[in-house]
Amino acid sequence: MIVCNVCGTHNAEETAFCGQCGASLEWDGTHSRPDVTTASRSEGGQSRPPEGTSVGVQNLAGPRREVGEDRVTLPISIVPDAPPSIVPDPQGQSETDPAAQPGDLICPRCTYPNAEQRQYCRRCGLELHVVEEPTLGWWRRFVGWPHRHRIESLDDGGVPRAVMPLLTTILPVLLVVAAVVYVAAPSARKWVSRNTSRVSNDIRVLIAPHYALLRPIAVTASSAEVQEPASNAFDEVVGSPWVTNPTDGAGGVSQSITATFAPATSVNQIIFTIGTGVPATYDSDARMHQVGVTFTNSKGRTFSKVFTLNDTGNPQNVSMGGKNVLQVTVTILSVYPALTATPQSAGCATDEIEFFKKE
Repeated sequence: MIVCNVCGTHNAEETAFCGQCGASLEWDGTHSRPDVTTASRSEGGQSRPPEGTSVGVQNLAGPRREVGEDRVTLPISIVPDAPPSIVPDPQGQSETDPAAQPGDLICPRCTYPNAEQRQYCRRCGLELHVVEEPTLGWWRRFVGWPHRHRIESLDDGGVPRAVMPLLTTILPVLLVVAAVVYVAAPSARKWVSRNTSRVSNDIRVLIAPHYALLRPIAVTASSAEVQEPASNAFDEVVGSPWVTNPTDGAGGVSQSITATFAPATSVNQIIFTIGTGVPATYDSDARMHQVGVTFTNSKGRTFSKVFTLNDTGNPQNVSMGGKNVLQVTVTILSVYPALTATPQSAGCATDEIEFFKKE
């Protein structure tokens, strides 16, 4: 046994550091001889204290004796002339290291197995700490969430903070309450089902939209030829245009057409096909150049936007979104002139106006 001269703790042979105070036993340790241990056990009737136990000088000397009896001389401390020059190698276990037993403390530096009562590693002297796992609340154990509440030390430059927010404390309770309400109340189930369908449909429309054609229930115009009424702009027939009456203004500038929907609906896109719809007579009438589009919703509020169209007979798509739209009014702001001998006698021809919504 090696007795620590600093704290008096008994340590096993070949121990480099005291298990109680961490002192170097090569420098601050006393080796007990085998005959001293045998004499103290046989004559004193007491065993040497186990490793890690502190005792006084009287215990080392054995029981008190009378004058004339043989005495056991205390071992003399062997003090080296200089501090120990050999430091145990902390590079991991060697072939002679004992196998770890259940309950041993494994040194994180040199991986040496230490008895659980030791405070310092037997080989390298590293202070050993037993980290106690925090006790988790029942709900944390139930949902399997780890305890993440940690406060950083100000000495390490950190800022005290709670990593686990208050929301995670309340969330399990809210989930349980919501589940109970969903099971117990039929109206709650209907509300959840309705809103889930709406949200899923909104997501689908956002990712892969499908456009549906809107057909107005009524169409009116401020000007139209008798043979080319305003309804022709929404009849889905190519070559049957709506043409403004030249007597209401050359080229149809300032004239408008209004489409009414019931019930109110969303409008997301508009397609204009200007001209007569027939290539041979495409430029015989004026064509829309700039148009103003006005949405009127169910509350009477309006929203307007101006678009510039190209002079082509192909369909032209413009985007303009509105919800709860009851009426859409298209006003002719400027036109491409008719290529005829008398453009003043020509109206403005529009083959198709089509409204679409996402669904």
